[in-house]
Amino acid sequence: MLRSALARLKPEEREVLGLVAWEDLTVAEAGRVLDIPAGTARRLLHQARKTLRETPEVAALLRVPTT
Repeated sequence: MLRSALARLKPEEREVLGLVAWEDLTVAEAGRVLDIPAGTARRLLHQARKTLRETPEVAALLRVPTT
């Protein structure tokens, strides 16, 4: 499920997300690793998170049941 959701991301979005989420880098550090401006890294991370939230598989996981 997660693999198919990540496959929807552009490669550069996936790279930034991986560095920030799994490698625990800051956005600025991820930008330096990828040799892109911090603002670009921030935009890519924002777009990756937005795309994942809009992916049905992820959206279903994020839904909180009401009681």
